[in-house]
Amino acid sequence: MNIQQLPHEYRARLLRVEDAAEVTRLCNLEELATEGKAELTEDDAIRFMTMPGLDLEQNSLALLDDQGRMIGAIILYHTLHMQFEPNLFVDPALYASGLADYMLAWAEERSRALMRHAEPGLRVTMGVGTSVKRTAICQVFERHGFQVIRNMLRMGITLDAQPGVAIWPEDVRLETFKPGMERTIFNAEMEFFQDHWGFMPRDYEEWRHFNIAFDELDPSLYFLVKAGGDIVAMALCRYEHGEGWVNTLGVRRSWRRKGLALALLQQAFGEFYRRGIQHASLYVDGQSLTGATKLYARAGMHVTRQSAQYEKELRAGKELRTQTLAV
Repeated sequence: MNIQQLPHEYRARLLRVEDAAEVTRLCNLEELATEGKAELTEDDAIRFMTMPGLDLEQNSLALLDDQGRMIGAIILYHTLHMQFEPNLFVDPALYASGLADYMLAWAEERSRALMRHAEPGLRVTMGVGTSVKRTAICQVFERHGFQVIRNMLRMGITLDAQPGVAIWPEDVRLETFKPGMERTIFNAEMEFFQDHWGFMPRDYEEWRHFNIAFDELDPSLYFLVKAGGDIVAMALCRYEHGEGWVNTLGVRRSWRRKGLALALLQQAFGEFYRRGIQHASLYVDGQSLTGATKLYARAGMHVTRQSAQYEKELRAGKELRTQTLAV
């Protein structure tokens, strides 16, 4: 399928940031249909649509019906022109229309055009994670040659009682974020996550866009464990979508198995509970190389959603992403 095969009753155009409300509506229609709960806000959509390095004018598409109403949208993200991620949404009432197939074919055509900029010899892939409950969309990926390579989990905990108290080793201290620490936190996160499957170093401006440069940032929920002058563990948390989120939890390799990750979880849960937040969640690789899922279960968390990570190879070559735990 190619760009010329769009059914005649629909038309395509590029997405604009001004479309954020419509993208939010589409995404939430799917969330309601599959999960029974809509979480994306227009501010969330704007944040993703204004990500540094994203050329929205070239790497997005909106599908409109004959009344000019948006019934589908796709944004194609990429890393170094060798890891492409198509994020697509379709009005659930039109799952059988072929619109998702059309958008995914467009994304692959665009990815193949862009991958000529990738460094020679590197492996090039398209990959995307999606809820296993989006069965119609999962079937679209499978029709286009994508395969499930990983399972991602959303885990949660109900905070209806005082969580366990965090216990810290004697040689560390707990701090929270202060302006001027951005680069230090970024560098620490890049170090800590080298042992996580699929890791690739991130662009600092992209990281800052999602972790620092937004109005809802609460510095008191960015927990940093220090030994001497170094950050050896961290939990970057926030309150959004009606619950507490542990968005980043990492520990330096030499400081693992000292109870820091569990203590950080308990610190976060305790603070959420103190503020009257009744539920907390995080996302984790279902086959975590560092055994994170076992830790979260020990902290009282359980699986609330499951996503499948789909991938399609566009060019064979050297894999830059972490695949195994380095010795």
